[in-house]
Amino acid sequence: MKKNTYSLILSENVVAEIDRIAHQLNTNRSGLVNRILAEYVSYETPELKTERVFEILAGMLRNIDGFRIMPQPSANVFVVSAPLAYKYNPTVRYSVEMYRSQNDGTIGNLRVSLRTRSDALGENMHRFFALWSGVDESCCCSDNRFSRCITSDGKGFDPEKCARDLYDYVTGMDAAMRMFFSENEDDDELTDRITEILSDFRH
Repeated sequence: MKKNTYSLILSENVVAEIDRIAHQLNTNRSGLVNRILAEYVSYETPELKTERVFEILAGMLRNIDGFRIMPQPSANVFVVSAPLAYKYNPTVRYSVEMYRSQNDGTIGNLRVSLRTRSDALGENMHRFFALWSGVDESCCCSDNRFSRCITSDGKGFDPEKCARDLYDYVTGMDAAMRMFFSENEDDDELTDRITEILSDFRH
């Protein structure tokens, strides 16, 4: 969404309160003023849509055992973690970033990562991501990291549908990951399961 610079004459006390609230919301003065004015004229900005996506997604993931909502680093990034059924109890981190400019069909990015010093675990995680990427051509993987673009039809997006899609994708990947590390399936069997999960996600 295109933005321009405008000059406003405001009370110092009002500005002080705006800055205080903006700090609490992990945004800046301009962002908060833009949000307040948008709400006043009933216009849903990309920032408000992002906030709605994260609210819905957090509400759904809180009902799933093991998922933990992490402190959010910024207003446009949502982070959740889930334990991996593996010795040493490693944690998989799912990070959703929604872009401020959402007009070109790409509205954000999902990143999945695992921090580990175990070479064996790192190799297995890379194998899992490689199998998943072999089915889902919209993503890419490197070592213990995975990423996938979040897209829309180029005309904006529905926050509820976006949150549901992210929920289905993250929980589907988590389920497949648990299968991979607990059942010792061969690549063909796991690929079939991933295909089934992604088929449900796409529909």
